[in-house]
Amino acid sequence: MFPNDLIRHTSKLLHHGIFSHLTDEKITKIHHLLLKNSDTDVFSFFGLWRQGDFSFDFSSLQLLLETNLLLQKYGQPHIESDFLMELFD
Repeated sequence: MFPNDLIRHTSKLLHHGIFSHLTDEKITKIHHLLLKNSDTDVFSFFGLWRQGDFSFDFSSLQLLLETNLLLQKYGQPHIESDFLMELFD
């Protein structure tokens, strides 16, 4: 079983369109991951979050902050460093 915060946050990102740029096949895999709730490494969620597009607007940046807080909780590097690097390239 995954911690509920990973499932809730991934659902929230999905609902707010953070993954809307992904293919339908990828979106289906996200839904399957959320429904499965077992037999998957928690790092699957972290990798998925890194594929999100947080550049839409202020609310997306708020979601990025929440994502980074969860990543920090689980000892993972923040996304914003990747995100900011893309802005300045």
